[in-house]
Amino acid sequence: MPASERGAAGLAAGLLATAQMRGFLSPQTGKPVTRAGLAYALVWAAIMVAGTAFSYGSQHWFAHLGTAAGLLANRRQDRLGEQARRRAGRQQQRGRR
Repeated sequence: MPASERGAAGLAAGLLATAQMRGFLSPQTGKPVTRAGLAYALVWAAIMVAGTAFSYGSQHWFAHLGTAAGLLANRRQDRLGEQARRRAGRQQQRGRR
């Protein structure tokens, strides 16, 4: 998931959680106070479980799939290695002449 989508998902989750809170001025102190109930706790618990599942899954469940970026990087590295071997072979042939 691109960073912009992760940011949007995080913002949406934060707004959802914030919508479960209420803010008011304390009658005793006159200072701002926030209250959050069970719905707020459930939203953040779901976010934490999803993050943990993603982290665990990327190492244990989906590791064999690889990533598109990783596969492309490996292909590029293989191609660069092959070019270096060809170059070294040509230099050796020039040295023999």
